[in-house]
Amino acid sequence: MPGGRTRVYAGPLRPGEKTASVPRKRNIKAKAIKAASSKTFNTKVEKSLTQLHIIERKQKTIVFPTTSTRGTGYETSDASVPSVIRGIFVSNVFQHCQLTRGDAQDQFTGNKISNVSLRFSGVAVSNVYDAVNNNQTSPMEVWFVFYKNKAGLLAKGNPNGLKSYPNNTKGKIKEIFTSSYPWNREEYTIKGVKKFKLRARPKEMSDEDSVVNGQTSNAPTFHRFSYKLPVAKMLKYGDSDTTPSNDYLSMGIYIMDGYGDTLDPAQQRCAIYGSYTFSYTDA
Repeated sequence: MPGGRTRVYAGPLRPGEKTASVPRKRNIKAKAIKAASSKTFNTKVEKSLTQLHIIERKQKTIVFPTTSTRGTGYETSDASVPSVIRGIFVSNVFQHCQLTRGDAQDQFTGNKISNVSLRFSGVAVSNVYDAVNNNQTSPMEVWFVFYKNKAGLLAKGNPNGLKSYPNNTKGKIKEIFTSSYPWNREEYTIKGVKKFKLRARPKEMSDEDSVVNGQTSNAPTFHRFSYKLPVAKMLKYGDSDTTPSNDYLSMGIYIMDGYGDTLDPAQQRCAIYGSYTFSYTDA
């Protein structure tokens, strides 16, 4: 038999065919096996190095500045550096989660970090009754929205067009019925939305209004939360930067009043106590 590659029988010829060939998948399969083996090997090496503390997984906990929600809904000024008018406004969570260079557990070397995980945890608490700043007795919904403005459309973090209103218009999040409008995904990337219910704190008997809060909501007066934030797995930093240059994430926290009212910003019904847990490997 002549030398060379072994011929593979492909069966009888079909009408009109002079030769028959068999597709060879061996090379494709071999490449796939090799790629999978390489990935598995790299993963095992990284895991082993981590266990040996050659690659150290670092962690930093940052306290969220305790803040009370303002009014109903979510709105800021239209300035290039927006200030909050309603709700709690965080234009970039990395402004809170800043890293410095060094060899300590909560620092980094070089210009990037890998395997990033960022979690925001805390407690939402109904504020105590106050005749001026918290005189509402209705239950409320507490909303978290994580989002990005698409380039060139609005100032970074500005939420004033988050909702798509009827008649092809964009608008702010105000009273409760606007929460049912769809998100404006043309101008924003909505990374995540979370919500839960709270009820008002009872009035103290010593208040001028001696009627203790009689609303019938069975929602709690506080609620624990823990959200893994959608951020890039690898973050890059300039030589002297403490915030990453390749990613950002805006966050809004606001309430929807159960009576459907748009409360004045003086009304502060809910306080947020929280912290960020920032973990990564120093790349």
